[in-house]
Amino acid sequence: MCINFPFTQKSAHLAKSYWKEGRRFVVWGRDELCISDCVKKEEKDETQYFTGSNVNEIPEDFVLEETNININEATEVNGDVALTGNININNAFMAVGDIVFDGDVKNSNNSVIYSKYGSIVIDSQNVNLNGLVYAPFGDVVVKGQNLNLNSVIIIANKITCFKSA
Repeated sequence: MCINFPFTQKSAHLAKSYWKEGRRFVVWGRDELCISDCVKKEEKDETQYFTGSNVNEIPEDFVLEETNININEATEVNGDVALTGNININNAFMAVGDIVFDGDVKNSNNSVIYSKYGSIVIDSQNVNLNGLVYAPFGDVVVKGQNLNLNSVIIIANKITCFKSA
């Protein structure tokens, strides 16, 4: 899904028209946009981002709460992830399980956020996403007061974006 316009009811209807083709469809609810039945990417894409000597491999769950969290090198977590703070993803980021980002979230430089078998939850006042958000066997939930989805591709079983209270 690429949203390059303000996230409003009118823009959701534009997205609905665009995504009706093929097996993908959009459901519009109260402050919610959901796209289901997305295609699954092949696992060969995993090797494109997470191989080589420049990958930070974390062998277990990764839980971190700090004021500023910067991911500047490709990171692969063999477990679940829970990051709380001002999160800036500047490179490929993968977890085998669930990924939960709580705080201001920005993925830049067309980076990748990838959950191999889990879901991705981004709960923030300010969300700035571009690049790829990929959860082929889980859901992607993006909640925030200010959503900036610019040149982003989101692939998941179910995608939900809504304005938080």
